[in-house]
Amino acid sequence: MPVCRTPARGTGGAGAGGGSGTGRLVSQQFRMVTTTAGATVSQIVVTKTGAATVSANGARLFADVNGNGTFESGTDTAVGTAVSFAADNTATFGGLSESVNTTGTNYLVVVDIDNTATTDGQTLTTQLTGVTASIGVNNASTVSRTLSMDKTLPASAITTTSPYTAGADNTSPMTLDGTASDGGSNPSGLNRVDVSIQRSSDS
Repeated sequence: MPVCRTPARGTGGAGAGGGSGTGRLVSQQFRMVTTTAGATVSQIVVTKTGAATVSANGARLFADVNGNGTFESGTDTAVGTAVSFAADNTATFGGLSESVNTTGTNYLVVVDIDNTATTDGQTLTTQLTGVTASIGVNNASTVSRTLSMDKTLPASAITTTSPYTAGADNTSPMTLDGTASDGGSNPSGLNRVDVSIQRSSDS
């Protein structure tokens, strides 16, 4: 499960709508294709579920240019403009002129989760629920990625026995014993803990 590890940000963060957001996170990839001729898509509707709050104007669509399912600024192309989710949990991307052909194109639903309004453990999923086009368009959605909020930063504790040397010549190895934890209601796990040992004096 993708986890949004997001300590609080001030205004003007990386979010699509500004404010204290998580930045642009991919909640879903989908593909649109026609079977016989080219089509023009004028509207796409995405519906969200879950308690996590999306920032104002925090929902966007991008053409996934290289098809890797990852949002890449400068590579993926915006489709329409950023919109907000309405009270019925739908985001409507209207006024589009998106060309779809028999080759097909992959797209990304990208959201900015408001980490001020969202608490630990709250989640978000999205689903493509409507496509308006000049002719019939087939769309295949991947299973939505469950985005889950975790604001609690990892912590670690290292303990040793003083003095911090072992052996008469101060060259024998010493073992540092400690623990690492990832608190909060939705821990995402730790993969490493770095230890820095500094010399306090030359004496």
